[in-house]
Amino acid sequence: MMRVWGLPGWWCRIATREEPGGVWRTSQGLSEQVLTWCPEVLARLTALDHNGRCCTEYFTVRVHNHLATLSSGRLVEGQGWEQFPTVDLWQCFALKEQLSCIVHTQARSLSRIEFWEATQ
Repeated sequence: MMRVWGLPGWWCRIATREEPGGVWRTSQGLSEQVLTWCPEVLARLTALDHNGRCCTEYFTVRVHNHLATLSSGRLVEGQGWEQFPTVDLWQCFALKEQLSCIVHTQARSLSRIEFWEATQ
């Protein structure tokens, strides 16, 4: 189980062959499973502007064997989850802050892959 950074009482676990994944919230000593799945962050990508500064961050995420690349900005807005056919979009929108924190928590342990943003 992994504690979700920025959300006291929230925990997540990425599914393995031995254990199912999910997201839990602990409140007043009771634990409640909120999601039966957990996004898995495989890569952290950083787009650099012409001055070499980070202008956008992206995450390659897997949910139920489906892959998608989500931008940090869209995650904060609760968007991008529509790319995964097996997730409930209403649930994702209701938990947009928590899902964003889960993705950012996992990404913190990954090295950034930097690339130059295409100029127009």
